[in-house]
Amino acid sequence: MVAAMTGSNRLPALAAEARQAHAETMHHAQKAADRALAAGAALDEAKALCAHGAWGDWLAETGIPGRTAQRYMKLHRAGCNSAIVADMGTANAEAIAALGLKLLPQDGAGIEASGFNLDGSTGCARTWPAGDLTVYWACYLFPDPALDFLVTRKCHLPVGLGLLHGGFPDSFDIYKTRRMTPEETAQARAELEGAT
Repeated sequence: MVAAMTGSNRLPALAAEARQAHAETMHHAQKAADRALAAGAALDEAKALCAHGAWGDWLAETGIPGRTAQRYMKLHRAGCNSAIVADMGTANAEAIAALGLKLLPQDGAGIEASGFNLDGSTGCARTWPAGDLTVYWACYLFPDPALDFLVTRKCHLPVGLGLLHGGFPDSFDIYKTRRMTPEETAQARAELEGAT
C-alpha cells in the first residue's frame, strides 16, 4: 500500500526495518530498566550489610560509580517498576523518585508544598501518612475562581507520590516545601478530612 501511494518499492522494506529497530529499542530499554532496578536492590541490601565506613571500598570493588549506584538505589527505594523507568527514561524516573522520597511523610509529620505565580495564582499541596498509604491533597487557586480545583489521591509508593506531584514545582514562579510538625499534620488532616 505504501509503495502504491508513492511508487517506491523500497518503502515497505524501510517500514519493516524501522518497525524491527523500534521493537528492539523498546526491548532493550525494558531490559536496561529491569537491570538498573535489580542493581539498586542488590546495592541497597549490600549497603545495609557493610560495616560502618566500608561501603565506599566495597562499592569501588564493584566498578560501579558512586553516582550511578545512588541512582539505582533511589529508583529501587522509590518503588519504581521497569515500565516506568523504561517509559520515562532513567533520568526522568530518578527525578520523580527523588521527589517522591522527599515528599514521603515520616514520623507522623507531613510535608507542605506551596507555589506562587506573579499572576496571583497559588497552589498548596500536602501529604500525610494514612496507614500504609500516603494521602496527597492539592489545591490550585487561580485569578478566575471558575478555574480553581482540588486533587486528593492516596498512593502506596514514593514513586506514585512523585508522579502525582511531578508537575507542581514547574507550575509556579516560586515554589517551596517544608516538613510540618506532627501536630500541624494532625490539624491539617482533620481540617481537610472535615471539609470533604
